[in-house]
Amino acid sequence: MDIRVATLEDVQIVAKLAIQMWKSHTIEELARKFYDYISQDKGRVFIAVADAGAVGFAQCGLRHDYVDGTASSPVGYLEGIFIKAEYRKRGLARDLLETCQKWAKEQGCTEFASDCGSLVTLLQDGTDFVRNNSKKAWRKVDDGRIEMPDYPDRAVLEGVVNALIHRNYMEIGSEVHIDMFDDGIEKYSLGGMVSGISLEGKDLLKIPSKRRNPILADIFSRLKYMECRGSGFKKILADYEG
Repeated sequence: MDIRVATLEDVQIVAKLAIQMWKSHTIEELARKFYDYISQDKGRVFIAVADAGAVGFAQCGLRHDYVDGTASSPVGYLEGIFIKAEYRKRGLARDLLETCQKWAKEQGCTEFASDCGSLVTLLQDGTDFVRNNSKKAWRKVDDGRIEMPDYPDRAVLEGVVNALIHRNYMEIGSEVHIDMFDDGIEKYSLGGMVSGISLEGKDLLKIPSKRRNPILADIFSRLKYMECRGSGFKKILADYEG
């Protein structure tokens, strides 16, 4: 078994491995992504090679923006790793990871990270962040008082859920961001509309819903974090109108 650096001649090989993990894309799309990644020297892609050919890969890069849980910059970052099913439990993933870590250390990094937390954990962390950094007003009612937070809990949940399930996970170098200001909150999720249309000047309530990551959407739906398709914006607006 051998591990080597992928070159531009390997983009189709890597894409055929990656499509088994990132199934919402086509091989052509993935090949273009890897071609750009390698040709622009954004990071490294390592291939695990056996007698049968390439059986796995790992993609790693450098993050210069803040990475949760780290205290330095840049940080080595594992963008993706995949091993064919029949070659798992042989230590290949560990070898690929150690190769990525060694490369990052050679670039001057003292820390190495990845999206090790589950999406549910990220969802909980995101909603907790907003709740812990929001102010709460209240108003009296006959039998007590009603709390009135800056941002309704359900609206926050819907916004974070949408940011996670609609993110383009093939775009490298950024994460879902939640930024809070004195007069508002912004959630940033990489990737525009799936159809490629611009939202400028359009009624958000009348735009057809199309899911970028239908498997993630189905999982979140089963976990009761979201309901029917296309209802997120309506819930957010309804909470504020209420």
